[in-house]
Amino acid sequence: MAGSTVFWRSTLTLAVALGFLAGPLPAVSAQEAPAPAVQAPTQDGPLTEPVAAAKAAATGHDVTVEEATTPTEETVAHPDGTFTRTINTEPVRMETATGWQDINTDLVHTTQDGAAVIKPAMAPVNVTLGAGGSAAMATLDDKAGHTLHQSWPFGNLPTPVLADNTATYPSVLPGVDLIQIAHKNGVSQVLRIATPEAAKDPRVVQMRIFLDSGNTTVHDTGAGGLEARGTDSGEPELRTAEGQWWDSSQTGASALDSGGPGLTRPFSLSLGTENGQQTQVFGMDEILNTEGLVYPLYVDPDWSTVRVSYLYVDTAYPNTPYWNGQYTDTTGHVGYLPSYWSTDGMNHTTRTFYQFDTWVPYGKNILDARMNVWESWASSCTPTPVDAWVTGGINSGTTWNNQPGLVAKADSRTVAMGYPGCAAGTVGFDLNSVKSIMSTVGQWTVSLRAANEGDPLGWKRFGNDASLIVTYNTPPTTPGVWTVSNALWTGVPWASEFVTRVNRPTFEVSATDPDGIAGGNLRLYLTIRKAASPHDWVDFTAVPRPVPGWSGRATWTPDEKLDDGNYYLEGQSVDNQNAASGLMRFDFTVDTKAPEPPTITPIGSAINPATHTDPAGTVGVDGYDFALANTGKYDAKGWAAVEISDSGTP
Repeated sequence: MAGSTVFWRSTLTLAVALGFLAGPLPAVSAQEAPAPAVQAPTQDGPLTEPVAAAKAAATGHDVTVEEATTPTEETVAHPDGTFTRTINTEPVRMETATGWQDINTDLVHTTQDGAAVIKPAMAPVNVTLGAGGSAAMATLDDKAGHTLHQSWPFGNLPTPVLADNTATYPSVLPGVDLIQIAHKNGVSQVLRIATPEAAKDPRVVQMRIFLDSGNTTVHDTGAGGLEARGTDSGEPELRTAEGQWWDSSQTGASALDSGGPGLTRPFSLSLGTENGQQTQVFGMDEILNTEGLVYPLYVDPDWSTVRVSYLYVDTAYPNTPYWNGQYTDTTGHVGYLPSYWSTDGMNHTTRTFYQFDTWVPYGKNILDARMNVWESWASSCTPTPVDAWVTGGINSGTTWNNQPGLVAKADSRTVAMGYPGCAAGTVGFDLNSVKSIMSTVGQWTVSLRAANEGDPLGWKRFGNDASLIVTYNTPPTTPGVWTVSNALWTGVPWASEFVTRVNRPTFEVSATDPDGIAGGNLRLYLTIRKAASPHDWVDFTAVPRPVPGWSGRATWTPDEKLDDGNYYLEGQSVDNQNAASGLMRFDFTVDTKAPEPPTITPIGSAINPATHTDPAGTVGVDGYDFALANTGKYDAKGWAAVEISDSGTP
């Protein structure tokens, strides 16, 4: 209508639409099945834990976790999703071109660089013994470029007689045999001196061995031993501590064992030269001047690579470090040996320590832990208790006067093995009482000591290669919220308030078990609590939601309607071994009330702010600007529903 007065009103209705985290979801019943499991992966190359676990579950048989195999460790996946790791203190296998092979130190004849030699069948270090007919005695090569050669100084050696890991060269001097013994980490050379007359031979009295080295330089340690330091590393790569000797005064004494309680006595080794060549000089006067010698005598220096595994401490020599068997017969001594039984006339109280370096069970749920060790000798067949303790770590400076602290007692076994009438055998110590402690560290040290360190019948000898057998399970990872129906962050995700517009929202929660499908389904427990009173639950999953272990999601809609307010969702998953994940907490707000109307402010002077009219305006022709402001609790996500009327008519 031309010339008429135009009256109009504009009404806007605001929809503060709190949207969706991942789009709207339909309500899901608590009884509805979760998403199917993800198929287990396959893998080329050495099997990892998850793939080995999946294979074990599929076949029903144990599967070796090839990726975790080392010279001292082996892990096996079981069909139920658990794993067993065996850790040895010294190597038990070695990697070859055809795979891992068990170590075998039995000696065999072979050729090397066209020459006949004798070598262990399968050893982690390269030990080569002379086959006779030359002065070549032994070569030790650590397979890292460091070598030491030894030569007999008194002519050619005879052809040796081989038995297991020993090569006996008879009559290298009158009444003297040379017995070379191959070990996993080196070689021992034992001189068997049969008679007092043989001991008087000037060559025996001044015994020495020629040395030559490759990529190493030999030094006197100043403590009665020698070490070959790498010219590339500057570190000791090969070593011989003080030599050990024993006579035949103890039952069972031989080139392989000092017999009886197992005590040996030290003699010093020093570095000399002869005709421009280095020599390893034996301190024979320390041996031959001893009164009451019982022949044959056994004189034993050895060379080996440097390794970390075990030691014992002794009150008779409180400041002597018996690190990795140096100065000893390479067995672990435990208990009290009185002076009237010992070969040196001194009282001995000893404790043995075994060190296991591994990070694999770290942070795992340990189901079972046991240490096995060979007991080779006891003072009698009367069983006496031996205690196993978890202690602090050991090192090359550990002595009786510098022992690690005790952490916890693990087990006690009453045994007697190795005395005539009670055969030597394996002793197993149960470590389950300390598994909660041991699952938090990466290096485990276990000490054996007599329960009564004043009882002579408690004296025992144990092998230096202990094994730790740990069965474990990996706990599930902490669950995570995947979606919530009709909900949205009010600002930056995870840094603002999360609000749902419904009072029975559907939650979709993800859960994963690192052990994969082998461990079966996870049980997912969910609870809703009020933020203001967390001890009071509002609703919970009456039946835990199953989630495939490999990875999956479960949905849950609470039965109870939630009043408007602040809550949090608590979630935890549990596997078939009852190992629980971390506890998830997800805070959210329920707000079902409609938003407040916005404030509308016109921009410009053409509109009467009191009546919201423009008498000079024309509907559908003139345009106007308005400022819209949210008056509610949350920022507006959008504006909608504008109604326009002319002269009061919509």
